[in-house]
Amino acid sequence: MSRSKYIKIIGISLRESHIKKLSDLLIHLLEEFDEIPIPLPNSLCRDLIERSLGNENYDPLLALRYLNTSLERLWRPVIERIFHLPKTPLFWGKAVYCYYRDDYIKSLEETGLEISRLLILANVYNKIDLDSWVSVYKKSINKRFITELMNQVSRERVAIIVSGYIEYELAQISIESAYVEKCVINELIPTPQDVMMLYLLRDIYDRDTLLKIVNWIIRYFNKIISSETFDDVYNYLSGDEYRSFLNEVRVKPIDHLCKD
Repeated sequence: MSRSKYIKIIGISLRESHIKKLSDLLIHLLEEFDEIPIPLPNSLCRDLIERSLGNENYDPLLALRYLNTSLERLWRPVIERIFHLPKTPLFWGKAVYCYYRDDYIKSLEETGLEISRLLILANVYNKIDLDSWVSVYKKSINKRFITELMNQVSRERVAIIVSGYIEYELAQISIESAYVEKCVINELIPTPQDVMMLYLLRDIYDRDTLLKIVNWIIRYFNKIISSETFDDVYNYLSGDEYRSFLNEVRVKPIDHLCKD
């Protein structure tokens, strides 16, 4: 890869208010950058842009070919923005695309099934199989996404949108360029799942600490089940008790905010 590229890594949390902010930001990014990869399934972006160029109407069901209902609802502002981008003069000559594999949701669902089984053991039988939890998250770490993404990057000024704490960490570790800027749209608070994967990436296997992390993962999923929105869940993670836990395990939120 050319060392002269200017790359901006932009981290975003999976919460409704932050996704909406990203949707509003995309137009401004088009003014400054030549290439904008977005963390959604590849064919979803392609289908959206092809429909837009063909003067077809936006079909809200299109995204459900690639995402489940909760993720479609979460990402809807960005999905709708992508559909309308070809109708703006700024779009022409630029590269806007999605970089996740099309089987992204299948991988999520397979992991979700394993986690559901472990949650039942914990919630119903009060049993925590630590080795199984560790195994699930070891398999969940997707190091290849950044390699596959950088193989696609071809322009000189690139704004890479990354989803969540772990992908942000992997991106800033892996991307080599003479000019890399890193920022987040809003404070990026690691979820308990992120904390687990970060420990595994660092090869830290202290069982007492991992057990504390798993207990927070269980609380996190139980909160998701009882919450109406992702914002509700992240507000829970913004509380003093969870921040105290992050201090204990020495994992810091990322608060280097992107300039407006």
